[in-house]
Amino acid sequence: GTLEGRNPVTLIQSTRGCPWKCIFCASEDLNTTRILRRSPESVVAEMKGVVEKYGIRHFLFVDDVLTLHDEHILKICDLIEEENLDVTWEGSTRANLVNDAQVKRMADCGLIRLSFGLETVDADMRKTMNKKVPLKYYIEANRILNKYNIEVMNSVMIGLPGETEETVRTLLKFLSENRDVKQANLAIAVPYPGTEFHRIAKNSEQNMTLHTDDFSQYRRYGAAVTTVGELTPKDLVELQNEGFVRIYAAPWRWRPMYGKHSILGFVLMFFRVVQMFRWHASKRL
Repeated sequence: GTLEGRNPVTLIQSTRGCPWKCIFCASEDLNTTRILRRSPESVVAEMKGVVEKYGIRHFLFVDDVLTLHDEHILKICDLIEEENLDVTWEGSTRANLVNDAQVKRMADCGLIRLSFGLETVDADMRKTMNKKVPLKYYIEANRILNKYNIEVMNSVMIGLPGETEETVRTLLKFLSENRDVKQANLAIAVPYPGTEFHRIAKNSEQNMTLHTDDFSQYRRYGAAVTTVGELTPKDLVELQNEGFVRIYAAPWRWRPMYGKHSILGFVLMFFRVVQMFRWHASKRL
């Protein structure tokens, strides 16, 4: 589902790899710090073939950093235009790797959604997770994409080393006060095997405890497998629920929520509000 409605979609990849090493990514074990690129010609030829053979016109680029090489993505845009392809597409990148002229060009050639990994706003936690993009870039990147009517998804997570209820609420305050941030996706950090985060949790470092090696429990929504500081798995789940309530309680986010989920978004919000009040009532007992 996108703000353009629900459309048939397929995956496509134009580059592989990310040179940065966030602790929640298994880049070392997967050897994805090495950057590989397909030719823009082969990418657009694949898109054209998919359109002609399957009638699919929406593409999800699974590139780790879609705009890592500016000339690469802009060449893809040029070829989409040359082939006169009537397509839409989306992907993920880093907030400091977008600019006004680039976004305008991508929007003209079918881009309708771009995602950023904001993760947290706490300076110490960002240093711990090796997140090297200053916060100012997220605000500016959201502003630029809004200017060209591109849907922006800002991914944030709770439960990384150093997390407290205070740091979670600081994050929610940041999201509540920044009107340029229209949408945010709030996940619970998962210590996937092969990541530095898994090693930290497994060894009970940085005040963390890993409760299970049952990977079927390693889910980002409605479940948690770690305790961080005083926050238990249940606390993390309840804070995630409250986070969604506080993020989307802002009236300027109602339209994007409706565009993406229709009335179901408001129904889910109602149940989240009920759950939030129940949790706060149980804490007072």
